[in-house]
Amino acid sequence: MARKKIEFRPDPTGHDWVSKLLLTPKQRRSVLKWLLYSLVCVAGLVLQDTFLSRLQLLGGGFEPAPALIILICVLEGTENGSVFALVASMIYVFSGTGQDRYCILYLTLAAVLAAAFRQGYLRRGTGSDLICVGGAMVLYELALFATGVFLELTYSARWGVFVMTALAGTLGAGAAYVPLKRIGTIGGNAWKE
Repeated sequence: MARKKIEFRPDPTGHDWVSKLLLTPKQRRSVLKWLLYSLVCVAGLVLQDTFLSRLQLLGGGFEPAPALIILICVLEGTENGSVFALVASMIYVFSGTGQDRYCILYLTLAAVLAAAFRQGYLRRGTGSDLICVGGAMVLYELALFATGVFLELTYSARWGVFVMTALAGTLGAGAAYVPLKRIGTIGGNAWKE
């Protein structure tokens, strides 16, 4: 009997550029999730610098960008959220929206403290997440206020404006809570507690 000739076929060449990145489907979903988080923060930054810069609520302005950064950190937890908060706060400051370089430290620290407090003492839920975002925003704005008073950029009677800015930013984060929560489920719900 004659033996069957076995031929080797060349690997198929695909035209899909995503398959050439050598990422698993789970890694692709993770990249998509963080990309969508970043796009939401950029959209909040653009809204803050254009449309919302003219609006005031009892003397305080609307700052959704820091509130969104803090909310994403609270939703993702301290491990992943702290890295995102650091990078996003650097982009926030270096884009010209943040007051000065000290905002990087203040925003990252407030976001990580809020995420750690939520993970350590509160159950996961809409109310607990927004309470932590509100507390972190007040902490962030009061740190900016104290720095402004120390550097003689503002006077001490304006503390209410900073608190109202924190509360208005928390309202903006509350409006974006549901979409950000849905984005966080891309790639499956990880056990974070």
